[in-house]
Amino acid sequence: MKKISIALVFTLLLVITLLALSSCGHIHTLSEPVRENEVEPTCRKRGTYDEVIYCVECEEELSRKQKYIDRIPHEYAEDDLCTICGFKNTESTEGLAFILNADGESYSLQRIGSCTTEEEIVIGDYNGLPVTKILYGALEGCKNLKRIVIHDSVEIIERYAFRDCTQLESITLPAKLEVINYETFKGCSSLKSIEFPSTVDEIAEGAFRGCSSLANVTFPEGLYKIDKYAFMDCASFTAVTVTKNVARIGDYAFASCHNLVDITLSTGVAEIGGFSFFDCTAIKSITLPYSLYSIGNSAFLGCSSLETVAMDNNVAQLGPYAFSECTALTSINLSTGITQIQTSAFAGCTSLASIALPEELTSLGNNVFSYCTNLTEITLPDKLALIGNATFLGCTKLTKVTFGSGLRSLGIETFLDCDNLAEVVFKDPTGWRWTEESASTNSNAILEQNLSSPTKAALYMQGNYMYYYLRKF
Repeated sequence: MKKISIALVFTLLLVITLLALSSCGHIHTLSEPVRENEVEPTCRKRGTYDEVIYCVECEEELSRKQKYIDRIPHEYAEDDLCTICGFKNTESTEGLAFILNADGESYSLQRIGSCTTEEEIVIGDYNGLPVTKILYGALEGCKNLKRIVIHDSVEIIERYAFRDCTQLESITLPAKLEVINYETFKGCSSLKSIEFPSTVDEIAEGAFRGCSSLANVTFPEGLYKIDKYAFMDCASFTAVTVTKNVARIGDYAFASCHNLVDITLSTGVAEIGGFSFFDCTAIKSITLPYSLYSIGNSAFLGCSSLETVAMDNNVAQLGPYAFSECTALTSINLSTGITQIQTSAFAGCTSLASIALPEELTSLGNNVFSYCTNLTEITLPDKLALIGNATFLGCTKLTKVTFGSGLRSLGIETFLDCDNLAEVVFKDPTGWRWTEESASTNSNAILEQNLSSPTKAALYMQGNYMYYYLRKF
């Protein structure tokens, strides 16, 4: 071991000696450091220079390192403008903790630090340099803050920045901000108003979730994304206008906004996501734009005051539970482009007395009209081929149903608890068979006479065939 150590030391000495030799074969003599390529500092930017060392004898460059020169101080006039560079003095509130950014020319707000101010804080400049970013969770949970002013040098506010600042009442956002990040203001239950700069083009997931005091907001024209949960549980919302560049309203975006009455969807909105307006119990009517083609799963579930829906003919997709439990809904104009109505789309619409179905409709899912207790009569279109289980379950006032000529499959319990059903019209009563299993090919023929009479068919559908699948094979 000792021999190895001696050999290693000898090798290192040899390498150092060889490195110190010039191409001329002599040992370099180091000069004093020399400054080259010097750039003078300004109020806003550090200066730089190269520190170079040469050989005194042969003048060969031996090393070069970049060094920095401290910025010169600003010289402010009475209007707080620097007389040298024109920089506006907007110092941040004392005690806030900042970190110098990698560019060496700006700062980021890191945390509340030793700041003890409870009323208002200002985020502007620090140490004579602009603050350009507010970092992840910087002021999260600062429960005594009431007002925040952010100067225009800030361009990025990271996620959770002000989450759960429960006493925050107002905030001034910077002019260049583009994204309201993930859960930035979630749980700011005292926030009453906010003005978006025109540059904001995205409101991320949960950005204002639970801001229960936030009243109406105006979205900038350039906004293209309202993500899921963005304004969920904003109980003070009374009206909202979704601007034309928002192609999709995210899932649960305005869910449980219990005082939301007026919704305006601009032409350009193409998709309403799942549960977007779930449990918005104050909405009374809505007009859907012609640009809309998809209404998502449970989009208006539980909108118990919704009475009327005006729908353009471009809507092609109507998701499950889309208008379920809309107990005040009396009428709806369905798009002629809808070919499928999915599970429980109108289940529990207890005020729906009648509905005209589109001629191109080919299938009805399970429970589509279950517990529509005010529905009295319905005619199904001729192209409708498939009807799921329990379609009219609990429709206690239903007296007459007319099946179109194209019907080929009927699920179980179609008319369960339809106590007043008197007539079921089969336009084509021939070729029907019943089976116990939905996928089974083992079936039994149904006599044509059992279905050719509307009154007899009503009795059979509530008796003999209630728990069987009916098929045309």
